[in-house]
Amino acid sequence: MNADGTGLRRVTSFYEDLPMVAFAPDGKEAAVMALGGIYRMNADGSNLRRIDQTGDHGGLDWAR
Repeated sequence: MNADGTGLRRVTSFYEDLPMVAFAPDGKEAAVMALGGIYRMNADGSNLRRIDQTGDHGGLDWAR
């Protein structure tokens, strides 16, 4: 999405309720936490993979 809100598009489609997303400091990757686990993917939605089966709701932050 652009800074003005235009260009919005779905980057991935996996079925999770209330996912929480944190982007890497360089903006190239994202981590997603949901009830089904913790996922990691490229910022464009490619290379989605589950990295942990334990998920939850709450905050998520990218540690350097």
